Amino acid sequence: VTQSDTMETDGKMDGAHEHEHELELEIEELGEEEVEQDDADMVDEDEDDDEEYFFRYNRQRRAPDPAYIKTFPATSGMYHEEIEINTACSKDHTFNGIMFDIEAIEGPKPFQSVYVESFFVYGELGKMAIYVTKGPATYAEHYNNPSGWNKIYTGTHREAEDEPCELKLENKLQVKRGEKYGIYIHSERHDDNGIVYDKTASRSKCAVGEEHGTLVVRPRGMAHLCHKAFVDENPWGWGSGFRQDREFVGRVTYGVRYMLWSPETHPKFPIKFRECAYNVLTCGYRISSPIAEIPTEIVLYILNFCNWDHFGDDKEITEQLKRQASEKSKRVEETPRNPRYDARQWLLRMAFNH
Repeated sequence: VTQSDTMETDGKMDGAHEHEHELELEIEELGEEEVEQDDADMVDEDEDDDEEYFFRYNRQRRAPDPAYIKTFPATSGMYHEEIEINTACSKDHTFNGIMFDIEAIEGPKPFQSVYVESFFVYGELGKMAIYVTKGPATYAEHYNNPSGWNKIYTGTHREAEDEPCELKLENKLQVKRGEKYGIYIHSERHDDNGIVYDKTASRSKCAVGEEHGTLVVRPRGMAHLCHKAFVDENPWGWGSGFRQDREFVGRVTYGVRYMLWSPETHPKFPIKFRECAYNVLTCGYRISSPIAEIPTEIVLYILNFCNWDHFGDDKEITEQLKRQASEKSKRVEETPRNPRYDARQWLLRMAFNH
């Protein structure tokens, strides 16, 4: 082997060593990156494990005490609202009494009860009385049965022609959500000018007050033609002492007690309130949320203090109720009248005129 061959072999070996060294450096760099990535993955896994552990731990630790929830107040203070029936106050329809139904409807507003405070009426009045059915019932079930009614008001009043006269109840009449009661307002005058009422414009007329979403006055009431309450007599001595398809004219004032939020009443609350309550409660199960440091009972107590419209449901519900009431009124106006009913009314008018 010549000296030149030896030098050539040494050069090749040096080049190979340099190449191996470069490969080792690349492997080390890749290894460091993999180790860093593995460490990051381990940190993420640790965080996930912590979050899962915290969630499972909180599911037990944050379970509220049922006995504590029962101490929450169930209803709000009294909110005052009123229904006004805008009908013509002409003297075309007056006599001794008017019967009709009121109902606390099942609507989107989460209220518990309404408390009727006053009835406002027109007419020459005199000695007045107000009766309500014993328990939830319609007036039609007891219209000629005195034992089915309770007297809740008596008083003597002067004529109320331009402005209605208030008949204020000494004890408010409670009507729970979903209940219906019959009301009978009576005057003992011996003429036919005691109380103003009106003729129901249509047999399918919608209730008055639906835009409030709490209390409604049902149409299709009944007039009474005798100065003695519940007696089936009239001044001319023949025929019935009652007239169907009549309706109350005046005003009803009442107060509303709304429900307060609790886990039991949650399904009855509007959608925005339910969503916000759910989000607030679930925040307590995340380690990164400050609410996780607050006991669940305190979170529930805070939600219990929020009114039903705290999260802005009232605007949408008000628009919804107004739209529904308007649509019902339009459908009623478009309903064709019964020609047989019109002919019967014409014959009655002709008979009385002659």
